[in-house]
Amino acid sequence: MRYRLACLNSGGDCAGLNTVNMETAKRTDVTYGDQAIFMGLREGQRAFAEYAKGNHDFIVYYGGNGIIGNGMHVFNNRDFIRRASSTNLGTQSSSSMKIYLKELAQEQNITYNEALKNYDALVIDGMGKMNLDGLFVTGGNGSMKNFQNLTRACARPPMIVGISKTIDNDNPGTDESVGFLSAVEEFVQDIFKCQNHAYSHKRCIVHKGFGRDTGHLSLYAGMAGGADIIIVPEYQWDIKEIIAKVKAKVAFKGYATMVVAEGATSKNADIEKFESATEYIVHRMNEQGIETRSQDTRYALRGCKPTASEILLASELSEESFKVMKAYLAASRKEQDAFPKLVMVGKTRNGRVTVYDLNKLQSGTKFVEDDDKMLNCALTKEVYVGTRDNNGNLIRNPACPQYKVNPAAIISPSEFFSRGR
Repeated sequence: MRYRLACLNSGGDCAGLNTVNMETAKRTDVTYGDQAIFMGLREGQRAFAEYAKGNHDFIVYYGGNGIIGNGMHVFNNRDFIRRASSTNLGTQSSSSMKIYLKELAQEQNITYNEALKNYDALVIDGMGKMNLDGLFVTGGNGSMKNFQNLTRACARPPMIVGISKTIDNDNPGTDESVGFLSAVEEFVQDIFKCQNHAYSHKRCIVHKGFGRDTGHLSLYAGMAGGADIIIVPEYQWDIKEIIAKVKAKVAFKGYATMVVAEGATSKNADIEKFESATEYIVHRMNEQGIETRSQDTRYALRGCKPTASEILLASELSEESFKVMKAYLAASRKEQDAFPKLVMVGKTRNGRVTVYDLNKLQSGTKFVEDDDKMLNCALTKEVYVGTRDNNGNLIRNPACPQYKVNPAAIISPSEFFSRGR
């Protein structure tokens, strides 16, 4: 066997992950045939930790027409897998990771930090023992940063190609991430259904959307769904202005629609008494006699099926990521040392797929920018997005600075493929 390649899904699940898994596996099979083995790693990087302990049950094998062995009986046909919702490999999010480490700390009677160090050591050990030539990782900015740390600690890490995945669409360096388009579509359908209900009862429906740090998903779904108010973390807002807007909309058309990102904050003094901004807003509007209901479909957005656009994006990013991996594998050992060992493939505003050296790409979060096309549409249509200053401009939350990509991190495909030669 000449090459050992693998893929894993890291962070939250979303539509399009199975497409990435199967497309990279298919390209490996078509390109290398029996000269390569392609593995799917279950539950993210935990597969490395389990491998270090001698447990191989977290590895499945991809053949020419689906999954082979190790108890994976979700689907056997490649075409069904690539369009299935969520991820057949499973994943490990930050929240599930914390629960796992807490349980480990209790079992071994050690501190949480000690459990984390032990786990990291196992992951690094397992990555070395698995002896991979290349690894495809779908993940968001947190996952990419984590693999930066792992590659630095591993004596000879595999070539890692990241594929931008996040329904929040907040990965730096890319304007389109796997999972975002399908989540927007699912969110919009939920908004439409609730509008019919709201009109029947002259109510305001407040939709709680994903977006712990950013408002891309809530902004785009809100605009497509015809929301009257869209609250995102990037801009300051005032409950009195919201109440006035809702009252006007209910009086005018009989109902109102609002989308609130889960990470939205406010300077309103009593908001900290509530679990989230959604609960706070609903409470205050009911106090004002506005019949208001909240709707939370966040986790349904993660498990929705990929749209055609999502499958096309996932396929495109997978193809580009495989080209990067193929160029690396074709190089000599000396030439491989000249390659950046951790890159990410993403898609920019001009529609071009771009390769980034993650060690040069500045860490951070891609927030909604002041010149975002959907934000400008919202302001033109007089959708309430936040409080304005004396000049009529939205007041930006200081905790959400606009992100600037480090130009040195951008690697053109031609430059990458010729690197070291």
